[in-house]
Amino acid sequence: MNVQFEENRRRIEEHRVSFERADARYKTERRRAQELTEEVATASAKYREISKQLMDTNDANEFLTKQVNALRARVAAAGNRRLLDASRYLRRFGTNNSIITGGEYVALGTSNINPAADIDDPESRPSSRNTLADSSTDPSEDD
Repeated sequence: MNVQFEENRRRIEEHRVSFERADARYKTERRRAQELTEEVATASAKYREISKQLMDTNDANEFLTKQVNALRARVAAAGNRRLLDASRYLRRFGTNNSIITGGEYVALGTSNINPAADIDDPESRPSSRNTLADSSTDPSEDD
């Protein structure tokens, strides 16, 4: 009976060791599963954050693209208006040829016709400061 008792004791000890190993493996795998779950949660949070940033960036890009297109349209329209304004100006005040040949001069919105003026004489040419854009310039400042 002693032999049978020892054999049962040995089997019980083997089962206990086997159980302890299995329990240790179970606890290790459970910790690993928890760590992986935490990593998945962190990765999901980063994914959501980056997705939100991407959507915000796409919205901003769409908004800015619309603004750029609107500004391009305004520039194109302004360019067309400038061309029209330039042609109106040329029709109203003459071409550059009239300035070179001593024709009609326009300073501050008034017409000074001096066809006999010498081209090289600086007094006979309109001052570069006397333009419609800068009409507040005093002619005495040229001295």
